[in-house]
Amino acid sequence: MRKFTCSVILTIFFHVFVNAQLTFEASPDYGKLWDITYDQTIPNRVYGISLINHIMVSNDNGLTWNIFYSFPSDQAYLSSLKIAPGGKALSFVIKNNPDLQKNALYLLDIDTKAISKTVVPPNWADNPAIASYSIFNAKDSIILLNTSFSINFSPFTKVFYTSDAGANWKEVYYSADNDDVQINNSYISPANGGKLFLTRGLGPTDVDGTLWVSADTGATWVKKLEGKVFDQMAFNPSNPNDIWMGTGIDFVEADEALYHSANGGDNWRQAQNLPLHGIEYGLNNFTHITFDPTNTKTIWITEENEYLKTTDGGVTWASTTFDPNDATYYYGTNLTVNPFNSNQLFITSDGWPQFSNDGGVTLTQAKNPFYNVISLSYGNYKASKHLYYGSQGGYFEKNLATSSTTPYFIESPFIVNGHTRTTIADSSTEGRVFVYTPGDGFVSTSVLAVSNDYGATLTPIPADDYSNQVDRVVKDPANSYTYWASFSSFGSGTLFKMNISRADNYTSTQITTPTYLPIEGINITPAYPDSVFIAEGATIYSTSDGGATWNPKTKGLETFSDDADIIWDMNVNPFNASQFIIATNRGIYMSQDGGNSWGSVLKDVDIRKVNFSPVVNGQIIAATYSAQATECQLYYSNNGGGKWASVPFDKIAYLQSNTISYRFYEDSIAVYFATPDIGIAKYILTGLAGTLPLRLLSFAGTLKNTDALLQWQTAEENLKNYIVERSTDAKTFTGLTSIAAENSNGTHNYDYTDKQFMTVSGKGDIPVYYRLKMTDVDGKLSYSNTIKLHYANGMVTGISVYPNPVVNTLNLHLNSITGGNYTVSITGVTGKQLYGSNYKLAQGESVISIPVSNLSAGVYVIAIKDINGKTNVIKFVK
Repeated sequence: MRKFTCSVILTIFFHVFVNAQLTFEASPDYGKLWDITYDQTIPNRVYGISLINHIMVSNDNGLTWNIFYSFPSDQAYLSSLKIAPGGKALSFVIKNNPDLQKNALYLLDIDTKAISKTVVPPNWADNPAIASYSIFNAKDSIILLNTSFSINFSPFTKVFYTSDAGANWKEVYYSADNDDVQINNSYISPANGGKLFLTRGLGPTDVDGTLWVSADTGATWVKKLEGKVFDQMAFNPSNPNDIWMGTGIDFVEADEALYHSANGGDNWRQAQNLPLHGIEYGLNNFTHITFDPTNTKTIWITEENEYLKTTDGGVTWASTTFDPNDATYYYGTNLTVNPFNSNQLFITSDGWPQFSNDGGVTLTQAKNPFYNVISLSYGNYKASKHLYYGSQGGYFEKNLATSSTTPYFIESPFIVNGHTRTTIADSSTEGRVFVYTPGDGFVSTSVLAVSNDYGATLTPIPADDYSNQVDRVVKDPANSYTYWASFSSFGSGTLFKMNISRADNYTSTQITTPTYLPIEGINITPAYPDSVFIAEGATIYSTSDGGATWNPKTKGLETFSDDADIIWDMNVNPFNASQFIIATNRGIYMSQDGGNSWGSVLKDVDIRKVNFSPVVNGQIIAATYSAQATECQLYYSNNGGGKWASVPFDKIAYLQSNTISYRFYEDSIAVYFATPDIGIAKYILTGLAGTLPLRLLSFAGTLKNTDALLQWQTAEENLKNYIVERSTDAKTFTGLTSIAAENSNGTHNYDYTDKQFMTVSGKGDIPVYYRLKMTDVDGKLSYSNTIKLHYANGMVTGISVYPNPVVNTLNLHLNSITGGNYTVSITGVTGKQLYGSNYKLAQGESVISIPVSNLSAGVYVIAIKDINGKTNVIKFVK
């Protein structure tokens, strides 16, 4: 299947009174959480992070879990979760976000669940990851950041110190100046905000390791235990001068060892007679050190295949050891002790997270439903309702009536590149589900199998090659044993016709198609019993002779091209067999005459999935999927596509998904999301009978000098007013002004200038968020998207384009912190570059005018690469 990225959607439609509840449907037997950490003040409360952008919470010692906080980007990866000094906030790091300045250290207020502080590394232009950090005290002003990055595939480390929460930074370590030795971890002494510790790792020469200690905020350093590689360190919460430190990974160059200092790190002694049971050819390193907060003579240390405990301050130790790759415990990365009950603890490891109720004597899997689900299908059978989903190398069947789940072919949690089975239910035949297993391209071939007993037994459908991804399996309504299925691989597609009437003689025949592009949609409807419709690339085709000949159905889609566009999905209205609908990278199109002609019903949104409700005539639901520059989102219409509403990102917890299934009711829709970090999330979309107050075509903002200029365009208004709201944390908003709606025919343009931007933003230090609260004539409320405006170093970093949509000339407006050479390019949604040029810009505001009259109508992406190599992308419509 072809892949492409798109920027933030500029034309958005909004909702009125959508109430929802997010629940989790995956089996709890395979869940993983990282950095599990006890709250220090609330009994039995535990936090953990998902694989991507959620902080989870349990208020009953891990028996049940829910989302505590969702970072507002489904491309962000959370790591390094800790309780911040003072116990009132959680600290964590964001990595891998396309917006480089979001890759930062964050403090989250536990009471308000709002970000109270964002600390961006001073070298953010290096695109660094924060490898470790240390916060001195509850004021959050003294911070040590250990950043890692690469240049030409070579690793580098820079460590920075600040005493004013990042307003000013001092570089205290650079690996390039120190034999290229990397820093494993960084610490500030809890007793002295100017005393720093760096545990060093490996370098490319004979110089490795050594503990570096500074008593003057990194101005000078004293070397301790030279040549030994170190990583983890822990300070006694009752006596910060009591410190324990463990050796790190050195690939068995030296013996694993534990060191203790009783005088704040000035002198160290090696712990003797540790009962270690290292793995032959293993990493053999200490991974975490934890003091019991209520009895600091009890210390826990996790290791690759064991954990150690002392109850006498390190005089004697006991070890609990596990076999390599034991799913109970392997490579423990975190251990947290209940501050209200020292016998209770959680261990995070590369196996399953574990809980102990007896001081570590026995471990029990801390079950939760949060893990990677790669496929999802809803079986809406007459007799029963089932969910099928692929995960853990196998697949699962869940009976929604009994909530019982049966796993099949589940693989070890340590298998990195296992199978990725896809499930596709045939809801018209009780118990029938297709299971697809891709080949490895070398020894095994792809297999499509069918089950008639809810996935319990599989019978393969033979074929020479099914490619490495299944896209659609659709039944011929005239024959309950005939199916059409499409497959794709690296931008090419294949189509098969299959017969499963005899279990001992299943057959499949490859069908020749016009272009061999991926086929993302197949329609076979009783209204046209002799016809099969396919969406191949960016074109609809039909055949009435079994695929011998194909006829294009392009009326209304003439501007679509296979180079720039794609049709992602195609379905038919159960209440009107002549009404077809397609999801495309340019929005949703509908046909009222069986595909002969098409018209747009939702423009300029990269819709990946669209379905008619089989319960309520005229109800349609659609979804965008997660990609590099767009988030998963839901759209719906109650009047056959005449008006559309969207569900705000925060209502679905900014989740990441590229597989969605629906269960329809008369007054609601259950939406099931397959996610890579929280399993299957179910969202109940209700309030579907209400009318929509308007069509919000755009809402955007820019900074003019020191003011924030907000502009929006609407159509089909049925409103009382717009209230402009402002926030500094994207959570709590305050109304600024009320603007009456025009409520006349045509489109309407509004604007508002916030002259208090610099004051509210602390003279530009923090971002400011804006949204519109819209009140309709009946008093019902809806909200726009939220936009962020931010100054950096006194200059605006925002980029915008206008007009959008554009006819002849596109104006690119940007503000550069420093002058220099900028590269501007325009690509189609398939990634093909259509324009490229270099511009030398002065510091400050610039406007670049780009002729686009030669571009075909469609959706495009403009990319701006600055002098630091950072690329910003914006989507525009021609």
